[in-house]
Amino acid sequence: MFRLERLVNKLTESKGKSCDKIIGYLVDVKREIESSYGLRFDLDRCMGEIENEIKKGGQKPPKKELDVIKSKIKKQDKKHKKHAEYLASTMYIENYEFNKADEELMLFDTRMGKDSDQRDEDDVELPSLLVYGVTVTLCGFFLMCLPIPVCKDWGGRMVVAGVTACANSISTKVDEDKKNKKKS
Repeated sequence: MFRLERLVNKLTESKGKSCDKIIGYLVDVKREIESSYGLRFDLDRCMGEIENEIKKGGQKPPKKELDVIKSKIKKQDKKHKKHAEYLASTMYIENYEFNKADEELMLFDTRMGKDSDQRDEDDVELPSLLVYGVTVTLCGFFLMCLPIPVCKDWGGRMVVAGVTACANSISTKVDEDKKNKKKS
């Protein structure tokens, strides 16, 4: 429980950091909950709930940005899983030393050519406040699934804070678009 609390605090304090770091913190929280409590989360269903919460708040959810965030979360989750499996497979070999060549063989190599999905993700500009809001909301949903009353309360507050951050980001984007339209 202490490790989970530290990971969630890292996530909530990550406002203003890079999108990849924020998503990395969420993946860490997700992995910790899944391994400690034996739960599995359907990311598509959770993202649908986030869209519904944003709609309840009176905003139109940015579909393209949410899809990019979801795909980034899935990629980082897959990368973490692959890394953990590789470490587990090499841990029991006697006198084995994990080296850089092994890491490059087994983990996602960023030097490889980008596929078309990656190019599409790069074309979409993700506001860090929107990424922060989505990840905090997802973390809140994950915490609400735990059988611990304190986590349910904590998760509820995180969902509200995350949806508020999403709404602020969407409102700011709409205001900027209106200003740019008036200038041109």
